Amino acid sequence: MDDSFQNEFSQLFHRAGPVSCFRVVASILVHDRNANRATARLALVVVLSTIAGCDPTCPFGILRRMEFVSVNLGPRSVPCCGGSAYWDAALTSGTEFDIAFSTAAGPQPPLHAWLTTDCSRLFEGEYPPPAGPPPARCTTFIGPVAPGQVSARRPLPQGSYRLWIQAYTSSATPLDYHIDIGVWGEACQGRPTG
Repeated sequence: MDDSFQNEFSQLFHRAGPVSCFRVVASILVHDRNANRATARLALVVVLSTIAGCDPTCPFGILRRMEFVSVNLGPRSVPCCGGSAYWDAALTSGTEFDIAFSTAAGPQPPLHAWLTTDCSRLFEGEYPPPAGPPPARCTTFIGPVAPGQVSARRPLPQGSYRLWIQAYTSSATPLDYHIDIGVWGEACQGRPTG
């Protein structure tokens, strides 16, 4: 077994990451038609994969939660009477996302959370409108999510998004909230991610 093969495997693994581990193994084996050498390489790949932490079965799970909170009717609170507040969110890891509106549902008119493109205003006029769903002024990806609810996960490309918190027009006072964006993906803790 030559050192060039070990170096080739190591470089491919660190470039491809654990998610592509099987592709690395397959590419090494496919390129070597000599059966004895291919078998020896396969054995070495298994050993090196174990040592390097190459596990193609990384579970899909929550990677992290991005927290957005307004407390004590501070500057991030949602104003009364149909007001809104927003946070810019850079989703730079993960493949799927959800919104968990942790604030408990209460007797006051609710708030809704939306994940959108970057825009200066989410809705025009009364919210929610008396007839039909509200026409958003920007592209919405997740929402509406009410207090006490968690949205379905949605696959989205990594990038910059805006989390809007929209109050009902009938809300007479400013409102606080606690919202999380869940970042989901292959949870290969402590392993190179490529």
